[in-house]
Amino acid sequence: PCSKPYQALTKDGALSIVVAFGYKDSRPLRFVGDRYERAQFVDLILRPCPPFEVVCGFEQEKGNPEFFSKKLTWYDRKVRVIQIQVLASSVGPDDEWNRESHLQKWHSDRTFRLFRRALVKSDIVFYNGHSRTGGGPDFSPPRLQSNKQVDYAHYQKLKPGVKFLLEDLERAKGARQPRLLGLFSCDSSEHFQKSLLKAKPKMGLIASAALLHQSDAMDNMVAALTAVLKGECLERFNLRLRAGDPMRGTQITGFF
Repeated sequence: PCSKPYQALTKDGALSIVVAFGYKDSRPLRFVGDRYERAQFVDLILRPCPPFEVVCGFEQEKGNPEFFSKKLTWYDRKVRVIQIQVLASSVGPDDEWNRESHLQKWHSDRTFRLFRRALVKSDIVFYNGHSRTGGGPDFSPPRLQSNKQVDYAHYQKLKPGVKFLLEDLERAKGARQPRLLGLFSCDSSEHFQKSLLKAKPKMGLIASAALLHQSDAMDNMVAALTAVLKGECLERFNLRLRAGDPMRGTQITGFF
């Protein structure tokens, strides 16, 4: 009964997905965790598939460790090629060290560039990171105040993430564009939903109304990917996302 949006996802027989982990600092602590969350997600998609599970059984593509693919018999009994590109933002687990590394700037710029490219070229784009109180998505060490706390006023005022999201979604008109954008970050519905859906009313958006713990963000992202790969309808999709849980859930809007 809900096949129409899924048919639009795979007109060419393939499904292109980008999962990007933003720079996951834990200020005021120095630890940065997105490299480890990416490794956890990669382990998940590489494992053999238990019965009735679909976020598994992928193979790493030779020559490019960021890409994973598999063939999947979808809800319509047709075989699709599913390709996932998995990105991280940090080069090390210490924010102070990363700030002094030229490699960090290069890596952040590259992930940012690839994420923006995905907004124009990919079917599904998932961001798992900080909202920066409306300044995200963000792939770089955060701007700090003199007391080493994150300068949230800067992000609230300039909203750099919203600006590039709107710019790229506008640029995607007439091209292959994301049919589904997932923002697995704190209060993402408050910070991003209104402006994004106004600019792209036919795009599906997954967002959260809560301050998400990193494990809940990961669980909800995997749940969303599961729902897509099973071709599930709105009620079941939101059930997987725990949409009714105000503390841990996310919700899909617009896709159906």
